[in-house]
Amino acid sequence: MEQDTIIKGLSVQRYFTKEGISPFENNYEKRSSVIKNPDGTTVFQMNDVEVPSTWTQVSTDILAQKYFRKAGVPLKNDDGELLLDENGKVITGSETSIKQVAHRIAGCWKHWG
Repeated sequence: MEQDTIIKGLSVQRYFTKEGISPFENNYEKRSSVIKNPDGTTVFQMNDVEVPSTWTQVSTDILAQKYFRKAGVPLKNDDGELLLDENGKVITGSETSIKQVAHRIAGCWKHWG
């Protein structure tokens, strides 16, 4: 008698991606996100927000304002290496890319099982 493999945890069927291709292999661009009050004063502003080039400005604004972690994120240079201060401590800041948000959320779901 053959035993069935029991899969534990969350299982997500592939829909928008293809096997063997990184889900981050899309065209991205950096934009600014500015939210203003009706009187013209700035409520929120963030520059260099990395999003898929197909996203609308509203999508960019929602991501930057509502879903980015604003502090405590280890910063990296363009080569992916951690940025360190003069004492060798990791420099932290805000998330700036949808890639960071997707990685954080997927990691959370993986941890939860």
